[in-house]
Amino acid sequence: MVIEKILNNNVVITRNLSGVETVIMGRGLAFGHSAGDEVDESKIEKTFTITSKNNRVEEILAKIPVEHMLISEKVISQAKITLGKPINDNIYISLSEHISAAIIRYKDNITYENPLKWDIKRFYPSEYQIALMANKIIEKDMNIKLKDDETAVFALDFVNAQQKEQSLAYNMTKIMQEICQIVSSYLDIILDEDSLAFYRFITHLKFFAQRILSNTHYDDNMNTVLQSVAKQNETAYKCTEKIKEHLKQHYDFQMTSDELLYLCLHISRLQAKE
Repeated sequence: MVIEKILNNNVVITRNLSGVETVIMGRGLAFGHSAGDEVDESKIEKTFTITSKNNRVEEILAKIPVEHMLISEKVISQAKITLGKPINDNIYISLSEHISAAIIRYKDNITYENPLKWDIKRFYPSEYQIALMANKIIEKDMNIKLKDDETAVFALDFVNAQQKEQSLAYNMTKIMQEICQIVSSYLDIILDEDSLAFYRFITHLKFFAQRILSNTHYDDNMNTVLQSVAKQNETAYKCTEKIKEHLKQHYDFQMTSDELLYLCLHISRLQAKE
């Protein structure tokens, strides 16, 4: 492999056998070398491809200390086993950037507040557990103990890494948070986060939030069924209409009869505490 661009002493850009642009990391990998030189493969510690269209990728990688990137790599390796799902390679960039920023904030005694931290924890429990593991690795390697606000950022990185479209997680979480608040307030209940009904509700909301952000709809023309369900679950249906109004006003998203139906059924289960 030939070095195409040197980002810093530890990170270079090259191309794999298929001609795809690739990032290679390793301590002192580029020291004393120039573009056009062969890569010293004995110093390679991590290789990943760049699929992000973000023009700042190279700028970001050039500024991140290799120690922070290697922490990120440790976390991602464990996450792949824990999640058991495909993870986009762009996670190496986003997680490294956020871990590095969190460490710098800690050293500079800067407090970061994440308004969605509690919702991220309850909506994405698997990803949050991985983020807690990241905290433990950072504490062990850097002697730094980060707060929950930073942990939530790491969790969202893993949520995003499982999406076909990147950078949806924050907005998805915000929508889910707003819908949960409407349900809790309208029904005057505290949602039981350990219940099967809540788990099913949140799973439904994840896909629903994606459709809202992409402005796509699920519609099997089940209006007749909706009318029957609305009569049997009047309070849940009125709550669903509140959500419909909110989404129309704030996201210009018009819910179909099918979407109203399925959301109403989930809300009725929450109300019944099934």
